[in-house]
Amino acid sequence: MAMQPLRIRVEITESDVKQFVEKYPYLKREEWQFLECFDWELLECWFYEFTRESLPTRQLIAEWRGNCHAKTFDEFLWLVRSTLSFRAPISGRLFEFCPEWPRDPYLSVPVNERKRRLKLLYPNSIESLAAKLYPKTPGPGELPLEVTNMILELAGLQKEFEDVTLRIPLGKSHREIMRSFSALLKTKSPFKAKPNVVNRSRRADLKALGAYRILEATGDDYINAPQLYSDQSKWINAKRRVKTIIRSFDTSAVR
Repeated sequence: MAMQPLRIRVEITESDVKQFVEKYPYLKREEWQFLECFDWELLECWFYEFTRESLPTRQLIAEWRGNCHAKTFDEFLWLVRSTLSFRAPISGRLFEFCPEWPRDPYLSVPVNERKRRLKLLYPNSIESLAAKLYPKTPGPGELPLEVTNMILELAGLQKEFEDVTLRIPLGKSHREIMRSFSALLKTKSPFKAKPNVVNRSRRADLKALGAYRILEATGDDYINAPQLYSDQSKWINAKRRVKTIIRSFDTSAVR
C-alpha cells in the first residue's frame, strides 16, 4: 500500500480550519489554536489549559469548589481573600477561580472579561513591576548583593543584579527620563540582553498542546489536520512534550 504523501506547508488557512471544524465539531478552535492569546495573559492561559488535561488537578479543584457555594469568578476570589481558612488549593492562579474551567477553553472567555479578571487577581501589577527595581535588603542567611557579585566575578560569571541610586528629574516627561535610563543601562549593562525565551517556550508548549488535542480527537490523523507541524516526527515530539508537562501537574496535585 502506497504511503500517503505529506503536505509540506505549515501555514494554516481559514479553509483548513473550517474543514477541520466541520469534521470534528466537538473540538472547538479555541482548544487547539492559541495564536490569539496575548503576551500579557500567556502564563495564565498556559496554566489554565494544561491543568485541564490533569485528572488529579481537576479532582482537587472540584473537591475544593464543592466546599463552598461560589458560582462566579468574583465570588471565588472574594471567598479566598476574605476567609483565612478558604485558600486556593494550588497557587491562586486564574484558572482556579474561573467557573468555565475545566469545561471550556481559556480563549472562549471574552477578552474583555479576561482582562477584567486579571486586573482583579493582580490589582497592583504596575507597583509589582516597579518593586522589582528597588534595592533589596538581604534576608536571614542571605549574602549582601556586593558579596554575591564579588563571588560571581571571581568565578568568572556574570552578575545578575546591581543596586544603584538614581536621581530622577520629576519635572521631565517619562520619555525624556527613559532616554537617560536607556543610556545608563548601556553603560551599566553593556552585554546583549537575552530574548524572552520564557514566553517563546510557553507558546511552543501551547502549540504542542493544540497538536496533542488534534491527535487525540482524530485518532492521530495528522495528515488531514491543520498543519501545525510540517512532518510526523514533530507531531510525535509535540505529543511527548505535552505528556511530560501533564505528568508534572499530576504529580503536584497528588502531593
